[in-house]
Amino acid sequence: MIKKRNSQFGFTLIESIVAITVFILISVVIYSAYSFNQRAYLEGEKMAELAQNGRIIIERITREVRQATDIVTTLPQTDQGAANPTEIEFQDGHMPVFSVTNTAVGASTSTIILAADSSTTTDYYNNIFLKIIGNTGEGQIRKIIDYDGATKTATIGEEWSVVPNNTSVYRLGSEYYYIRYYVSAGNNEVHRQYRVYCFDSCASCNNYFRWDDIRIGIPATTSACVLEDRIIGEYVAPGDLKFWGSNVIDISLRISEDDREVNLSTKVFGRNF
Repeated sequence: MIKKRNSQFGFTLIESIVAITVFILISVVIYSAYSFNQRAYLEGEKMAELAQNGRIIIERITREVRQATDIVTTLPQTDQGAANPTEIEFQDGHMPVFSVTNTAVGASTSTIILAADSSTTTDYYNNIFLKIIGNTGEGQIRKIIDYDGATKTATIGEEWSVVPNNTSVYRLGSEYYYIRYYVSAGNNEVHRQYRVYCFDSCASCNNYFRWDDIRIGIPATTSACVLEDRIIGEYVAPGDLKFWGSNVIDISLRISEDDREVNLSTKVFGRNF
């Protein structure tokens, strides 16, 4: 009689423990490598975001300072460190210089039809501020974001509170527009402020003047009236945006978030001052 051999195969307890241990070690190594790469990737993305944000701020300021016709802010000739100005204001040199007062032909909630003798060049009045200075809608200020020279229709960036009509007197003026860049103390944001200077109160100001104009009367000096204030960048603390120089203006920017920071600097050669 032939006996059958019991041919069961398997791992011993020690072999099983060794296999599980090796598997765990390999898994830990793979997970650690993946986690490290993931953290490095996310860190790189955050640094790239900071750098991009900084470049946008620097490039915008540089482009507009280069065209400025007058610098309002008194800048030291050399880097004074913490004593350097942390904001800059200058006269906008991008706009065609003109001053027009006329009566509208008509309007809708987001447009206004300018007088028949207005420019026939499309986009000519883009980025100009229009103020209704008489009759229906008086006191409203709106920024023109698009202009059709064929129809003399200007599209505004914000709808009218009171829609003007064909009796509304408006003023278009770009002779003294000023741009101010500054950092808000509470939010660590860089702002671009558009403003004009007036002898009258901002509510009743219809004529703009140079920032340093004086007159015989009260008030004798001008005061600033804000037309627009927009955020153009973030992660910049007060004191981390600095300016100095005269014909060549130096700009220094430190942009930071948590324990990450990017330092940028540039020089601007003014064309008009």
